[in-house]
Formats: sequence, structure tokens, C-alpha cells
Amino acid sequence: MSICFATAGVYPILKAVGAYGGSELRAWRLARYLARRPGFTVSMLAYDYGQPRSEVIEGVRFLRDSACVFERSLVGRLRWRLLQAVRRGRIEGVPLLLEPDYHIWDQADADIYLAFGATNYSARLARWCAVRNKPFILMQGGDMDLAPKEPFAERVYGLPGLSVAQTPFQQEELLKRFHRSSEVLQNPIAIPAGGPYLEPRKFALWVGKSDRIKCPERMVDLARLSPDVPVVMVMNRADGMVFDAVKAQAPANVSFVDAVAPEEMQTYYRDACVLVSTSITEGFPNSFLEAGANGTPILSLDVDPAGMLTDHGAGVVTGGSLERASGLLQQLWAERGWEPGCSARVMGERGFRYVEERHAQDRVFERFERILLSFSNRSG
Repeated sequence: MSICFATAGVYPILKAVGAYGGSELRAWRLARYLARRPGFTVSMLAYDYGQPRSEVIEGVRFLRDSACVFERSLVGRLRWRLLQAVRRGRIEGVPLLLEPDYHIWDQADADIYLAFGATNYSARLARWCAVRNKPFILMQGGDMDLAPKEPFAERVYGLPGLSVAQTPFQQEELLKRFHRSSEVLQNPIAIPAGGPYLEPRKFALWVGKSDRIKCPERMVDLARLSPDVPVVMVMNRADGMVFDAVKAQAPANVSFVDAVAPEEMQTYYRDACVLVSTSITEGFPNSFLEAGANGTPILSLDVDPAGMLTDHGAGVVTGGSLERASGLLQQLWAERGWEPGCSARVMGERGFRYVEERHAQDRVFERFERILLSFSNRSG
């Protein structure tokens, strides 16, 4: 069975050529697993960074999508958008179907196509799959997918295909809002064989993109209220204006790391006394899983996916209050020695158990394979 992951943003994870996020990391883990399984061939689309037209990395065939050229400059981005407007095609029934997309999707020649997140791109691919009689799977991203902002993205829910939710909440909302049934697949994470990390901690940690969802400026405000707590922000450059503004406004106790390879992130999670989340919405962020797998508690201003923090004791949610978050941050920093029984260590150990029981990658991978096989049989 051939599977195409239409997730062009994964390539930066492997080559350090741009920003990536949790959806891309999830896609890469699932693709890499399938590529090792007998009976599967896996392809993945990639933005055009000037790499070879086709290359194989860890068993996954990457296809360069030259309709999606990666541009950092404003002029380059405007030129790319103009090109898309000039080359725009249409399949009757859904606007914004771009002819260049057809070529790369045909080139993949897959039995099943997967897209991540409710976007215009996902809607175009879903429509193309319907026309070509190809099975389509939408892997839900954050909860914002339930009310997508892109003008035609919501049409993906009216087209044939299978939705795969990250949480039971998403599954319920998909049925309620769009009358669309779905499967639930937890995000996969590797569980350290030695259990949670129990050594003293060195700083508070923030991880994410510089965008309007992750809200890194709230971390800067929190750090300003907690000047004695050293803060490390691992911030991938997404929105350049947000990126530059956050760096310019940061107090002296904040240090920045622009990008870190996934395998190197474990050191940051192990050394953190707490992972701070300032996001206004999420699905189930990989950063929460990484923190839990390393026994690091989570301090969240707003989000609590599947009740991991409040129901299972892996951290604290402050209801948006920076003042309360500051007090908790200072308390967790005071417990950085990680003595047995301290609240920070106890929350971290609860987080480890939560992740181990629900997100251990071997079980998630096996369920993913079963979902694909079942969907393929129904679609055949």
C-alpha cells in the first residue's frame, strides 16, 4: 500500500532550512514508522528549498513540490502569490484548485493521501481525491481546525474522506458541527527507558513558533513579572514581525534559541523546571508530550488538552492570569533541586505516567496502521 503525506513543511526538520511545528513532527514520526513496515511505501511532499527533485530519507521518498517555493523575503512571497494567481485552475465545485498541485499529487501516485489540518490546501486535495477516486484522510491539527479561518478550508468536511482526531473533544465536535464521524489517534512519543528525569533543573522553558496562536509575547510578559527565573525560549521563526518584536521586548532573564533539531530538544526538556504554554488554543501539542516524557511539569495559561493538567495532575492552568502564573513559576523554580516529594517533581512524575499510558509510540503506531488498513479495505 502506498501512502502520500501531503505535509510539505516536514523537510525543515531534516535539513534545518526553515521553521516546523508539532503537526510536521507528528507527520514525520508516522511516516518514518510506516516506511519500516512491510507492505507500505511512503512518499512525502516537500517545499522547494532547492533540494533534489526526489530523494529518499529513512525510507521515505521526498518529492519536491516546485509549486511551493520557500521564500523568506517579502518580494519573494509576493512573487510566489502572483504566480499562483496567474496559474490558478479550477475543478468544478471547489474554488482555489491550483493546476500545479495536480502534477505533484499525480506524481506521488499513492493509494491513500493524508493532509494535516483544515486548510485551503487540504480542501483542494480532498476535492482532487474525490475526482480521482483516491481515498483521503484529514489528520486534525489544533482545535482551531474546528472553525477554520481560511476562506474555503471548511469545505474539507463536506468532501469524502476520513477524519482522524487528536482528542475525544475533537471527535465530539466534528460530529456535532459537521456531522462527520472520525477516529481518535493520540500523538506518538518515545518513552525514555529509564523513566522520568530526576536531576536538578536549570531554567523555565517555552517552545513554539513565533505566531499569533503560540503567543510568545505572553511568555515575555510573564518573564518580566518573574525576573529571578531564567527563561529559555526555543522559538522557530514563523511570523517575522512577531519574532523580531518578541526578541526586542524580552527582559534580561530571557535567552533565545532560534531552532533546535528534534533529537536535541530532549536536553532542554530534561533541564527545565517547567514547560510554560502561552497558546490560546491547541490540539494536543507535542511539547506537552515531550515534557511529560521527561518528567517536566507544565504551566499553562489557557490550554489543557484532554485534561492532562487538571484531571491528571501533570501541571497547572491559570485561566489566563499572568499574576497567578508568575507566582507558580517562582514556586517551581524554587523547587529546581528536584527533591523527592516536592510539588514540581510530583507533577512531573504524574505527567510521565499519563504520557506513558496513553501516548507511547509503539501502541500509537500500531493503531495508526490498523486505521489505514481498515480505511483502505472500506474504500476498496
